[in-house]
Parts: sequence; C-alpha cells; structure tokens
Amino acid sequence: MAEASAERGQGPAAPLPPLQEPAQRQHPAQPPCWYAVLGVAPGASAEDIRRAYRQAALRLHPDKAAAAGGAGGGGDGGPGGGGSVEDSSEPAAAGGDDFWLVQQAWEVLQDPSQRAAYDRQRALAAAAQEVHVHESVALEEMEPETVEGQACHSWPCRCGGAYFVLVEDAQAAAGAARGAEEGGRGGAGSGGAAAAHAELAVPCSTCSLHIRVLLP
Repeated sequence: MAEASAERGQGPAAPLPPLQEPAQRQHPAQPPCWYAVLGVAPGASAEDIRRAYRQAALRLHPDKAAAAGGAGGGGDGGPGGGGSVEDSSEPAAAGGDDFWLVQQAWEVLQDPSQRAAYDRQRALAAAAQEVHVHESVALEEMEPETVEGQACHSWPCRCGGAYFVLVEDAQAAAGAARGAEEGGRGGAGSGGAAAAHAELAVPCSTCSLHIRVLLP
C-alpha cells in the first residue's frame, strides 16, 4: 500500500529516469522516424512526401531486389555455383524490409490527421529527453473524458492541475510501436525479441511535472 501511494504522487517519491532510460520497457527496434525513412524533412510538403515515397517504392520493391540479387548471383558459379543462390536471397530480404518501412511511413505521412498526431508524438518524445518524469501511469488507469471537443484521457497532478493525452496521439504512438515490432520480426526473424511498448511523456497543464504514460 505504501508503494502504491508513493507511485500516485501522494508521498515523497524519487523522480523516475527520463523516458529513454528504463531497460525493462525498451525494445531493441525502436519506432523509426518516418520522415527519415522517406528521406524528407519534417516540414516537407505533401507533394514532396508523395514524390519521395514513389521514388523509394520503385527503388526498394521486393521484385526488383529479387531480380537484382538473382542477376548478381548467377555470374559467379553458373548452374553449379554452390552458395550463390543462398547469398542472393539476402539483398531481396533486405529490400523487402526497407520496402515495408517505406509503406508504413507513407501510411502515416500521407494522411493529414495521422501526420499531425505523429508530429505531436515526436514533439513529446523530444521534450521527454529534457525533463524528469514524476511517475508512470498506464493509459487504462487514466480517466476518459472530452476536453474542448477532443476525446482524451486525464490524470490528476498533485499541484491541482491535470495531465491530458489525446486519444489520437495515444493511437499514433501505439501504432508506431506495433510497426517497429512487426518490422523487427520480419527483418532478422528474431523470435526472442520482447514486444514493443509505446510510451509518452506528458506535461501537467499547470506545473512543470511530467508523467510517463504506458500505452497498451
């Protein structure tokens, strides 16, 4: 009971480490930056993003990677060239993984609402590097409500203010974590990797405290 009260901020709890620190919830394959995947700046226009996606999709399509791998592997050993067939599968696999990331980046950045939610998520992640988190709260523990017409989850702060997480921001962060997890499984076939966990550092509406919201 004493631990529970301290966790909720009712006792003198020591600040938790920054968002990037906890080893228990860190996944080896962190969600990538979708702008970097397409090779565009965060402030790129919709047309720039569309052009970059088309170029990357053409360059990394699995069929093209497989054809390139087959052409490169056939010249060394001929019909009996042992090892060349096995080696030629590696570029195709890598191309498929990169192509999958390009598709995921396009799904997020081509939609204005998803892109806006993703930009807010990136801003929260950047802010988390400069603050100390007061406590960790699971999204399921927070109170669902509507603020200024927007669906969100809230959590009271000890100062009398509150922490708010927009539902669309939570969905965007959770989707990015799932994408990283699926990409890690498809890449190296690492079956022993832990599941990705999405987290958001959320500021209080009144004071300078932050909480770490653990997303399902």
